[in-house]
Amino acid sequence: MRYVYPKLKRIDSRDGECKCTVKLSENAAKLAKRVGLDFGTHEEATHTLTLAPLAEYGEGVYSKEQFAVTITENEITIYADTGRTASYGLKRVHSMQKHGKIKMGKFRDWPSTPRRGIIEGFYGTPWTLEQEKAAIHQLWENGMNTYIYS
Repeated sequence: MRYVYPKLKRIDSRDGECKCTVKLSENAAKLAKRVGLDFGTHEEATHTLTLAPLAEYGEGVYSKEQFAVTITENEITIYADTGRTASYGLKRVHSMQKHGKIKMGKFRDWPSTPRRGIIEGFYGTPWTLEQEKAAIHQLWENGMNTYIYS
């Protein structure tokens, strides 16, 4: 599978790019560890990344799987109502940091359809356990939520 980086659904403001290093709050660090994202350790981080409920973002909600992110001069906040949607926001910020393109501003994203995923159906050799694990990881990487085994 290849990585898919969809465009954001809504950009509420954009203030330019920043060169920054990120220090995760305790709850963000736990979630990043659980989903396998390594933000690195930065003793002199320029930005603190925190998690907050989506209602605190203050804009409309288009999907129960929506997340929002605000990036200011010294703070990054991911707004989400579930661990899964928060992990999507973390993944987006991690991708920006990895590619050196953290954009300051406010943006939101949500899936276009409620069910997104793959169906494992085969006519030959079934997938190995390692192949199934890799497929499930790719589901998360691409913001999908459904795996059907048939």
